[in-house]
Amino acid sequence: MAFRSILEIAGRTGGGVAIVALFFFGTLHVMDIYEARRIESITLRPPFQPIAESKFAFVAAPDGFNQLADTPTDPERSPFLLYEDDRKLGPSHSSYKSVVTIGNGRFLHWINNGFIFSASDNSDPNTNGRSYRLVRLR
Repeated sequence: MAFRSILEIAGRTGGGVAIVALFFFGTLHVMDIYEARRIESITLRPPFQPIAESKFAFVAAPDGFNQLADTPTDPERSPFLLYEDDRKLGPSHSSYKSVVTIGNGRFLHWINNGFIFSASDNSDPNTNGRSYRLVRLR
C-alpha cells in the first residue's frame, strides 16, 4: 500500500519529490545500520609517546588490544577506527612510513606496538586540547 501511495505521489509531482524522499529515508536507514555496528568506544589518555623519527607521530598503547592488531600476514585485521573529538581520522591501516612522514590523521594499529597515530593537523595530541578515542566495529 505504501509503495502504491509513493507511485501516486510520484505521478502527481513529476516523480522528483518521491525519488528524493526515497533516497533520503534510504540513506537514514543505511546510517542507522552503520551506527548500530559500533559496539565499543575507548578513550585514549595522554601522555602519548612521541616517535623519535617524526615531529608529529605518537604511540598510544592501551592494554588488551594486541590480539586484534594488524600483523604482517593480516595488515587490515584491526577493527578500530580512531576519532579526534568527533572527527574520524585516517586512513586506518596506513603504513608506518606514511604516519611518521605525512601524518595528517593517518594511523595504524600494529601488533606489539599499539596505535601509531598523528593528529589531523600534525599538532601534538598531548597538548592540542583534543580528545582521542577508539571505536571498535563488529
